[in-house]
Amino acid sequence: MWQDETVQVTRNGGDVAFESAEGNVVYYDKLPEPAKSLWRAPVAGSTEEKLLEAVWMRSFAVVEDGIYFVRPPGAEDPFFSIQFLDFASGQATQVTSLDVSVNDPERSPYQGFTVSPDRRSCTRRWISPAT
Repeated sequence: MWQDETVQVTRNGGDVAFESAEGNVVYYDKLPEPAKSLWRAPVAGSTEEKLLEAVWMRSFAVVEDGIYFVRPPGAEDPFFSIQFLDFASGQATQVTSLDVSVNDPERSPYQGFTVSPDRRSCTRRWISPAT
């Protein structure tokens, strides 16, 4: 039978959270919106660690060896992109550019992101202004 053993994992807030494949680490984002920082903390309740400065509105997916995420536009690149943070190297690399800027209200990404089990495709949730 399942027993409830409540353990505080995050410190100073946290929003959307996903467990690691092994179930021993929680990955979550923190305010401010829309570009949130991405953090991780052991489920056992130890020190949390910031992994990424900016992830676009809940748009990250944890896999066995890393995290896919939507990086918001910045000074070095005016477009959103899908990146992969490799746990082994600690490096983020671009998978693809979304060719959408934050100034493009017709195609601006909203929130949510999933990766297929074979990692050959992803699903993003987009929102368009009301017409």
